[in-house]
Amino acid sequence: EDAWSVGLSCGGQIEIWLEVVAGQEHYLDLIHQIKSGVGCVVVSGLEEKKEYKAVYSPSGDMADQVLEALCRQAYQQRKTQITEGYFLNVFPARSQLVVIGAAHITLDLVRMAKFYHFETIVIDPRGIFSNAERFDIRPDQLISDWPAEVLPKLNLDADTYLVVLTHDPKIDDQALKIALDANVAYVGALGSRKTHAKRTIRLKEAGVPEEQIERIYGPVGISINARQPAEIALSIMAQIIGVRNQYL
Repeated sequence: EDAWSVGLSCGGQIEIWLEVVAGQEHYLDLIHQIKSGVGCVVVSGLEEKKEYKAVYSPSGDMADQVLEALCRQAYQQRKTQITEGYFLNVFPARSQLVVIGAAHITLDLVRMAKFYHFETIVIDPRGIFSNAERFDIRPDQLISDWPAEVLPKLNLDADTYLVVLTHDPKIDDQALKIALDANVAYVGALGSRKTHAKRTIRLKEAGVPEEQIERIYGPVGISINARQPAEIALSIMAQIIGVRNQYL
């Protein structure tokens, strides 16, 4: 009955960590990090000799280099854990979806991404497509400019998922080169196998290393025999969530 009451329908065991929040300065740091959309790790010492509370940010540093290494590893794994006498509570940054091309698929993809709490950025230099009125649920940012002008100004990191959907090599290829060089979490490209093979040749000729090109999910999306734009968007979103959840 106790298990059912907290949603553990299959039974099992759960450990609970309780601590006082009021007056704890490190929790103010945590709130600031969350509001800023920045990932972090809350550190709590579980042993008397390790009574320590702090917030680790991947962009900062800590006086204790051993503890910093433990926090960095926990954050990279996106896994809350107990290790070396510390409780490391991971708060990942908000995931960011960057879509190159405001195509019909994009309208549905943005809707799904917002439902799953992604920050959404749509980039398309073609003014006829980058029109906010086309979106029933608008992206957080809709930018009418070339990817080469926009992407270097964004924070492209391990919490970024990028998809190219324009079918125009002049637009898609420059976005792919920047995203692959930035080592984002996911890079997907719309098109058939034949289209992707041609894309691969172009990227190689442009000097993109083969190991980077192999990171592209192309044709993009999981196989569900998708036909309609909404179905293709669903297959893409499922693939992105699958990549993201490998950390969790």
